[in-house]
Amino acid sequence: MNRIRALRKKNKLTQLQVGKYLGVGNTAVSMYETGQRHLDEETVSQLCRLFGCTADYLLGLSAYTGPILSQEDAELLSAYHAADNQVRKSIRSLLIKE
Repeated sequence: MNRIRALRKKNKLTQLQVGKYLGVGNTAVSMYETGQRHLDEETVSQLCRLFGCTADYLLGLSAYTGPILSQEDAELLSAYHAADNQVRKSIRSLLIKE
């Protein structure tokens, strides 16, 4: 789990600070970072919120470090994908000036 350590350091946090956020001791954070302790779903979710990353990135399943979509952005993207080609064309013409 070296990504936890990297994200913690990037955000200039100590193991103690991350532990307080998670409700665990700094020893537990150290064990997460070294892979000696497994992450449960809730801990993964909390770490993702803390570091602003996806669970896939945190767990080493993806190299994508870009922004996470907000709920509003996700809803807009979903509506765009559900729209027919005419509506999509209209949206693109409003948003993208070529």
